[in-house]
Amino acid sequence: HGCYDEMIQLYNSTDNEDFDAIICVGDLVNKGPKSLQVIRHIRTTPNWYSIRGNHDDSVLRGALSCNENHKYKQMTMEFNDDDIVWLAELPYTITIPNLNIVIVHAGFTPNVPMEE
Repeated sequence: HGCYDEMIQLYNSTDNEDFDAIICVGDLVNKGPKSLQVIRHIRTTPNWYSIRGNHDDSVLRGALSCNENHKYKQMTMEFNDDDIVWLAELPYTITIPNLNIVIVHAGFTPNVPMEE
């Protein structure tokens, strides 16, 4: 949610253990003051990944909107093309087959197959 300092503080609290990857579960932007820094850190740091959350969708719509009064247009004025393309290409899920894990932002609907 745009909380870059807290994200780095949380990572540093792990004593920089030797992680294979850091996977963020979406909503990288919006509520905190440093959405752009969060995006750029995850986008440019090796082995950091993310899925897309609903706030990421909203900010992306703002970035692509022709409406200058869109709720998120002002926030995205500092985003460059690489930031916007990266955000647009975020997957909604990440699957780790050997661990039998599917990472999602919010969840799945009960009794509906994942493929749907």
